[in-house]
Amino acid sequence: APPAMDMLTEPPKGTEEPDIPRADTYGNADLVVNVNLVTMKLMIYGE
Repeated sequence: APPAMDMLTEPPKGTEEPDIPRADTYGNADLVVNVNLVTMKLMIYGE
């Protein structure tokens, strides 16, 4: 995996809570990617 993805899978420094599932981290990353894709499509097709 690229280093950026490795950073996403690691909990933030100072938070040592094993209760945080990694699926949430991946879900948030996917959400950001989807928002970026939608924004790109709006910019391309919206004009």
